[in-house]
Amino acid sequence: MTRRTLLSLLLAASLAPLPLLARGGPGPHGRHDCAGGGPPVYDVAAERTLAGTVAEVLPQNCPKAGIHVRLATSEGEIEVGLGPVAFLGELGASFATGDAIEVTGSAPKNEAPADFLARSVRKGEATYLLRNEQGAPLWPRGDMDGPRHGRRCAGQG
Repeated sequence: MTRRTLLSLLLAASLAPLPLLARGGPGPHGRHDCAGGGPPVYDVAAERTLAGTVAEVLPQNCPKAGIHVRLATSEGEIEVGLGPVAFLGELGASFATGDAIEVTGSAPKNEAPADFLARSVRKGEATYLLRNEQGAPLWPRGDMDGPRHGRRCAGQG
């Protein structure tokens, strides 16, 4: 095999997963973009806790949409919006297929790309706080590279 052929194969193999990563999850309305609707509105009155296993991690096309997971629960699968990649990274939070998690949150009051908005996520001994008790995000608004927050993870040093 020539060096050029080998390099071409390596390049093709490294780019092949990109369409899968870019697709994101369908959410209840099949939306994947940043258009319309404004930010999701958290419904404090409808807050509940779901327990299940991460069936799939769903990065979104819109950088402000962050990471969603498809959670397999006893009630079926539900798409859960967690938060921006940078914010989750600051917390030291990572999620992978097969992780057992417990999510406290609510369905959004308005049209949103996720079926459920996480306020907190428990994974093992760690609890990651993503929203305050009123459901307002704890990550910076607007620019994803905005001011850094202190650690908001109980059980993490």
